[in-house]
Amino acid sequence: MSRNRWRPAVAALLALGLAACTATTPPAAPRGEAPTVARTENASASGGAPAALAPLPARVSLRTGYTTASASMAGLWAAAEGGYFTQHGLDVEVTFVRAGAEVLAAIANGELPLAVAGGLSLVGAALEGGDHVILGGMNDRLAQALYAAPQIPDVPALRGQTIGVSRYGAITHLAALKVLEHYGLRAGEDVNIVQTGGVPESLAAVQTGAVQAAMLTPPNTLHARKAGLRLLIDTGDLNIPDLGTAIGTTRRYVREQPAVVEHYLAAVIEGLHRFLTDREFGLQVIGKYTRTEDREALLDAYEYYAPFLVRDLEPSLAGLQSQLDELAESKPAARTAQPEQFIDKGPLERVRATGLVERLYGEAPPR
Repeated sequence: MSRNRWRPAVAALLALGLAACTATTPPAAPRGEAPTVARTENASASGGAPAALAPLPARVSLRTGYTTASASMAGLWAAAEGGYFTQHGLDVEVTFVRAGAEVLAAIANGELPLAVAGGLSLVGAALEGGDHVILGGMNDRLAQALYAAPQIPDVPALRGQTIGVSRYGAITHLAALKVLEHYGLRAGEDVNIVQTGGVPESLAAVQTGAVQAAMLTPPNTLHARKAGLRLLIDTGDLNIPDLGTAIGTTRRYVREQPAVVEHYLAAVIEGLHRFLTDREFGLQVIGKYTRTEDREALLDAYEYYAPFLVRDLEPSLAGLQSQLDELAESKPAARTAQPEQFIDKGPLERVRATGLVERLYGEAPPR
């Protein structure tokens, strides 16, 4: 079976709401209850909201969401816990929402008009005629790690073996396909891929021998190392373009609430800066939203994800094109679509025009 035969599964499960940012979906906090951390030195390096942004006529109450308890969501969490939404006149409630159909519906009906979700799901919804649009990207490279049983020395040795992924169509599944493609192996013919239901379940499947390898992310990568599993490849080393974590909304909301959108993006940029430059704050944030007190696990997650986070939220066109390529086999509209048509860069460009990123980092971010 060729690699293309796996692509219908991506689109089919996307429609069912199974394509996610990552497979780890337990809520970090009950819906409607955003955790808080101590606000130490809670001052924005920009000196508050940039004056050039469109002003808010009054404070705005807003619900926003995230789809996985993973440090890939750090910008959103840090914006809330560092007080940056508040500084921008936004009274924001941060809540967990399940990936796929649930978050797409919440964005569309205005329950969560702005949310951090999987780029693949947002693109898929737009291809199906939805009003969904991407405003910014949290990452621009695929960040997954393939761990195997100790007797598996390398990726080619997986020929005839089985890789566990959270679900077909999820980012772990796409990562497995990319790894196999890189080594000239074919999913379904050379290597089997099975869904386990979640990243922790994939780890457990390797440990019990149900599968010989699995796509993992922190903190399960730490657990894998402690269990004696072997790291075969980290997709970060392959520099595979990706937009697995994106800020999504609807085009209608951008038209109707441009100032809210701009201040939201500015707060996330400031929160992300605090996360990247204040490690202890970052560890607190991860700990609260993942309900983890294990410092070793927190450090592992922080150090793994920090290099992949995009400081100015520039959405990866190459990452979007990669996702269109995955959808093209079963969604004909994806074959002729251009990445730019799924992005509204206007709000982000207006935020960056204030010089916010340069004031925070002292220079324009590298591309």
